[in-house]
Amino acid sequence: MEHIGSGQEGCPATPDGGCVRTISALGTPLLWWMGSASFVVGFVHFIKERRLCFVVCFLGVISSWIPWVVSGREFVFTYYALVLIPFLVIHLSLMTTRGRGKNGRCTRGNNLGAIIIIVIITVADFLFMYPLYSAQLIPEASWLMRLWLPGWS
Repeated sequence: MEHIGSGQEGCPATPDGGCVRTISALGTPLLWWMGSASFVVGFVHFIKERRLCFVVCFLGVISSWIPWVVSGREFVFTYYALVLIPFLVIHLSLMTTRGRGKNGRCTRGNNLGAIIIIVIITVADFLFMYPLYSAQLIPEASWLMRLWLPGWS
């Protein structure tokens, strides 16, 4: 992160502080959260109803996540978790279409409205976070507005 004083190097002079330029590999947090929630809900559905369509996603997430967690390193970078994204998105799509079938078989559902809402939320989240991904010079107040959790700073 680079902090630039107010009125320097293209940063407008403002009384509330300078500007910040940073590159973050955070990704779109709302997609991560929705995918994680769908993973938990999908696990509950799998336990209750024995839907086999969730097994591949579970194996993908667990096989990617467990080595990352048990590595014992003090510092683990978020880009190591990128392999989880496809499985979480598949999980999210399975939960959205709610592949209900008999005897544990999964069927195709159609819930286009929910899918459109998820895509809109994810794109809006990406556009909101884009200055952090592209090293744009933004006011410090704008940067702090994008730090939703205390550990992100």
